[in-house]
Amino acid sequence: TSEQITKIMEAEAIALVDIAVKANKPIVVEKLNTTNAKVKNPYGNKKANMMMSMFAYKKMMSAIKSRA
Repeated sequence: TSEQITKIMEAEAIALVDIAVKANKPIVVEKLNTTNAKVKNPYGNKKANMMMSMFAYKKMMSAIKSRA
């Protein structure tokens, strides 16, 4: 479910921030534009469409920012 995916992403964000703090390194994130990717294959592979639409870039960024 989407809640499970959110919890997994938050756990990974926590681990990422912990590693960065221990190594005293900054976290660099590329700003992604997924709008073109969603338009390319609107009715193709159902699994691929679901994965693209469930990709929660904003959730990952907010989890990293709140932890950092």
